[in-house]
Amino acid sequence: MKHWSFEQDATGRGVIKHNALPRFCAYWTSGAAEEAAPLEPFWKDTNSNEDDCLYLYGFQWIDSQPDSMTFERLMQEAIKAIDEWIVSRL
Repeated sequence: MKHWSFEQDATGRGVIKHNALPRFCAYWTSGAAEEAAPLEPFWKDTNSNEDDCLYLYGFQWIDSQPDSMTFERLMQEAIKAIDEWIVSRL
C-alpha cells in the first residue's frame, strides 16, 4: 500500500489517493449492489459479489488520465489497497 492513502471527506465519504504517477483521488464505497452504487459514473470491481460490491467514483486526476489498460490496472490495485486497509482496521 506504499502508493495509497486513505481519508474521509467532510461528509464521511471514503477517499482513496494514489500518490504515484498517475496521481488521482476518488471516492469509494461498498455494500449491496442496489444500495451502494453511486449516481455518478463509477468503476465497479467485477470480482465483487452482489452482496458486497466495491465502487470507485468521482475521480479527480492530478496527472493525465491514463489509457484504458493502465486505468484498469490502477483500479485493480486500488481495490486491493482498499481491502488491505479494511482488514488492517478490524
